[in-house]
Amino acid sequence: MERMSRSDGVRLMRLWGVTGWPDVEADYRLWGDCGIFAIIHGDGFADLHMAMRKSGRRHCRSAVFAILDMLRKNGHQEVRAMIETQYRQVCNLAIKMGFHHCGMIVGRRLDGTITEVIEMRMKI
Repeated sequence: MERMSRSDGVRLMRLWGVTGWPDVEADYRLWGDCGIFAIIHGDGFADLHMAMRKSGRRHCRSAVFAILDMLRKNGHQEVRAMIETQYRQVCNLAIKMGFHHCGMIVGRRLDGTITEVIEMRMKI
């Protein structure tokens, strides 16, 4: 997985479907030519965010397997996926990949707007 600069990572997240993605510091990784991951490292866990070019979405499982393998090899023990309810269909992929539903929370975006978020976690 190729490491991307913050500016390129943010641009691809927005271009490939997460239009409101903020300009945040993260470990941006390009998968193939159709997937971008934003990894925010915590203490023993990682928050994982992804976007994929529409034409590449059929490869979502392969991309997630690859990023989970990379995180596992780098010592992470848990991965969290915070999925806004407007992207609820992403939960189906997360469940198939081994994530479990932990609940709903109300979150505040960096722009100050409020959104409902589905919290999903996975031990790796």
